Amino acid sequence: FLKALFNSTRYMIGTLVLLIPFPMLFATLLNSKLMKKPGFFKSIYFLPALTSVVVAGTIFRLMFGEMETSLANQVIGMFGLGPIKWLKNDLTGYFALLLLACWRWTGVNILYFLAGLQSISTDLYEAASIDGANKWQQFTKISLPLLKPTTVYVLTISIYAGLAMFNESYMLWKGNNSPQNIGDGLPKFPAQERHFRLVFIMEENDETGSIQSAHGASGTHDMADFASCCL
Repeated sequence: FLKALFNSTRYMIGTLVLLIPFPMLFATLLNSKLMKKPGFFKSIYFLPALTSVVVAGTIFRLMFGEMETSLANQVIGMFGLGPIKWLKNDLTGYFALLLLACWRWTGVNILYFLAGLQSISTDLYEAASIDGANKWQQFTKISLPLLKPTTVYVLTISIYAGLAMFNESYMLWKGNNSPQNIGDGLPKFPAQERHFRLVFIMEENDETGSIQSAHGASGTHDMADFASCCL
């Protein structure tokens, strides 16, 4: 349990560090007048969220495979490094899990922050620009304070999603095959409990069925013996 608590807490902290400031920055860039065709980039960023976790987990498991032909090993091979067993080590496995989370959910958080930015009146930025405020000052003095409700919402759902992480780890390590339980999280225990309960019920039903079959067979033999005696 302590190992699962540590893994879930570490995963949650990593997602908070990556999935709040960077999506906010990307949303600010998309909301700026310098960005051309923002609708196209919105679609590109949101596309990974529509991908099934089964497909995403399988793709990342192949990307971080142990063979030299895997994508991750080919990338580090360009820098003269040898192949790494990414999913067999604690830090590299944690990196792959965080990368999977960032790939799937960055676009969703971008849309949250973009909706918050578009709800801010442009008159505030124009007034600040007339007063001589640069872009950084406008971001820190106007955007950040007015994005507080959106930031609190994203923070809340990120904490919940981080602690409830199960599907990504399950697909990345093909079940409970993570070395030293580095992929175990808190939701593993309710899932295991449901699994064991289901197995127990199935075994109990099998035993009950076999006993009933045995009783049925013995009853048939008794009736046959009784009929032979009567004859």
